[in-house]
Amino acid sequence: MNRKDIAMPHIIYNGQRIDYKVSKKGKKMITIRVNEKGEVIVTAPPFADDDFIRMFVEKGANLILEKLKELGKNKKDEKKKEFKTGKRLPFLGSELTLKVIVDNVDKIRAYKKDCELIVCVPMLLDKTERQQHINDIIIKWYKEQAKKIFKIRLDYYSRKYGFEYKRMAVKEQRTRWGSCSTKGNINLNWRLLFAPIDVIDHVIIHELCHLKHHNHSKSFWNEIKSIDPDYESKKKWLKENEKLIFSII
Repeated sequence: MNRKDIAMPHIIYNGQRIDYKVSKKGKKMITIRVNEKGEVIVTAPPFADDDFIRMFVEKGANLILEKLKELGKNKKDEKKKEFKTGKRLPFLGSELTLKVIVDNVDKIRAYKKDCELIVCVPMLLDKTERQQHINDIIIKWYKEQAKKIFKIRLDYYSRKYGFEYKRMAVKEQRTRWGSCSTKGNINLNWRLLFAPIDVIDHVIIHELCHLKHHNHSKSFWNEIKSIDPDYESKKKWLKENEKLIFSII
């Protein structure tokens, strides 16, 4: 038996061990919380004995395990989002391989070279700062590419099919891929760059058609179909890949 087994109070619930720490304070009620480190903290009144605290933990065991499971999932998701050399990032239906260079540079920067996205990071940053800066610069790089690529595609379809829009903006949107205002302004989600170019074109055509039809009437869908006969397959792709796209960064 190791020292932890002796010092740390615990219970066994459904075959799983739950260690917990007890903090006694001048309060009337017992509370349980799971902190970000995955530690189970029981705060109890000074008069609460060990058996009473154990019973209280046993009653809340199911909720404790659910919280620990959720915490573990969040940590896994964070690890997946850790940006280091070799990570694959989708771009226009293909992939870029991330290459992180820690060097004696003044500021962080990102640029594409062949099939690599190269990020240069100042060596003075600690690991936590480095990851946050890499995350920020990758998003910034994608947004800059989105402004260029979306504008080219938007202008192409506008000229070809006689649409006139006022201006285009690249947005961070969690609930939509694009939008078109009654003033003729078109907003597009930068995360569309994770999709193939024909899917991006589908969203652009969708928003351009809203310049003529500010609704989703039969006339609107007929307008889209006249330009993009296979639009249903692109809609399906977005629906099937939405969660993945929003989990990348």
